[in-house]
Amino acid sequence: MSPRLPLALLALLAALPAAAQITVTRADVVGQVTATGTAAQFDLGDDAGLPALQALADRSGGGRTWDLAGILWQAGLVSTTQPASGAVPGAELPELAGATHVVRSVEDGEEAFAFYRITDAAYDALGVTAEEEGETVGVLFAPQLRLAPLPLTASSAWTSEYELRLTPAIDGIETRVSETSAVEGWGTLVTPAGSAPVLKIRSLTVTTGTVEIPGQPPLESVDSLYTVAFVSADGAQATLFLDADGAVEGASYTVFERTGGGTAADPDPGLEALALSLRSANPARRGAPLEVAFALPEPGPVRAVVVDVLGRVVASADLGARAAGPQRASVPAGGLGAGVYVVRLEAGARAATLRVTVAE
Repeated sequence: MSPRLPLALLALLAALPAAAQITVTRADVVGQVTATGTAAQFDLGDDAGLPALQALADRSGGGRTWDLAGILWQAGLVSTTQPASGAVPGAELPELAGATHVVRSVEDGEEAFAFYRITDAAYDALGVTAEEEGETVGVLFAPQLRLAPLPLTASSAWTSEYELRLTPAIDGIETRVSETSAVEGWGTLVTPAGSAPVLKIRSLTVTTGTVEIPGQPPLESVDSLYTVAFVSADGAQATLFLDADGAVEGASYTVFERTGGGTAADPDPGLEALALSLRSANPARRGAPLEVAFALPEPGPVRAVVVDVLGRVVASADLGARAAGPQRASVPAGGLGAGVYVVRLEAGARAATLRVTVAE
């Protein structure tokens, strides 16, 4: 089982200065995990982009440019993130006792909590939990997953060895992981959403799984994979996924929009707070407006934005001042061609998103 960290924490995109060798500090990482916002992920659209991505994966050194803008992308997951507050599932577990920050994310209506320990020397993940039918479930990293040493620079290299522990535990199953990472380049990352100075980090993850069956010899399997991550002072902005031979199999980048700095005491803007849903058919008919329903916790102005698979804003509309409570609105979509889009609804500090397919 592979650990799944919240999308918005693995990819935060911000406008930054011109390309230069950068250093990621403890303050930068704390800024990432205390940010409140919404992230939209874009995945590789087809295999035609693999040769170009392979060339980027193999490009290392200083002062480089890694350009993802000419590759076809499709809209993927959308999530929100903010510092957790109140009771958190699994907070009492000994493996999570050393967390300095706990982050709540909501993805497709499902809530998860990530536990981090951030010091002047290291950025560690301790585990990810959720609650299902009143029970805490999750993946724990024992003793920890080292995300990066701090400060992270162009010469950083590190190894992280840990055991993946499921909660509730499953008897007879053991999973051990060894991750070896090194910064192998720095320069500028270009995506359809913009550009930023980054460090290029290559990691090899070797996972060894052992299953014990009574009366039989233990069964052991070993899996290896590479990832290439492009990381700025605001977080990982793009990731390439490679097989054990170093061949690129997929990729993603993420657009993150901050709505605040975030503290554990901040009110929860919550993706679900606006209860955004599509009343039109999905796929929607080309040329027809998109009818949406939502609910406002308090009165105020509402705005809608439509983003295409390249992360470009292709339509927007002010929906006017609205009263609190259930609402309906029409989002102009007459100029949209067939394809997949992300509709984002904004109401003050709150935001909600949904994916819409437009058909001919």
